[in-house]
Amino acid sequence: ALSLSSTAITLERLEPWLPPHDLPAGTVLEGPLTLRARGARAADGSTGLSTAIDLTGATIRVPDWIHKPAGTALSAQFEGSVRDGDVTVDRAGVTLGPLVVALHGAVRSARAFDLSFDSGEVPIDPLLRLLPRVRAEVPADVALHGRLRASGELRTENSAHAGRLRIALRGADVRTPTLTLTGE
Repeated sequence: ALSLSSTAITLERLEPWLPPHDLPAGTVLEGPLTLRARGARAADGSTGLSTAIDLTGATIRVPDWIHKPAGTALSAQFEGSVRDGDVTVDRAGVTLGPLVVALHGAVRSARAFDLSFDSGEVPIDPLLRLLPRVRAEVPADVALHGRLRASGELRTENSAHAGRLRIALRGADVRTPTLTLTGE
């Protein structure tokens, strides 16, 4: 078995390594970045893998795009196994605030896979407040009503890639100068 984890990595330490013109003026990247990876060989010959990157403790502000304060969940993870070139995806996903989009299924190659995902229903208020314009236009004590659910599939069918994405809004009633969002 092999296990790796990071200590003392901060976005401030990584920022000088980024190409200087790739980030808009006013971008703020501050706080911890945590990396973790584990691998272990199982009795059946498969290799179990687990990786994660976590930016929950970091502040990320990119003007006109996102304002993620420290403490708001932001992470990506993979858990699965490899055996004879086939990858079983127990969970591969991204978490942003209350939204968790996790893939699961099987990947036999770049041309042969069958994956699905479902976020479950989550409130839209904390997601919308990650948008700088919504954050600026909507007072913190005004609730942005509604719930969001994202689900879908990605697979190969007869040698062709196919996918389906479903976004459902329930009870949404958001009206700001730059955003109108309604859903039954």
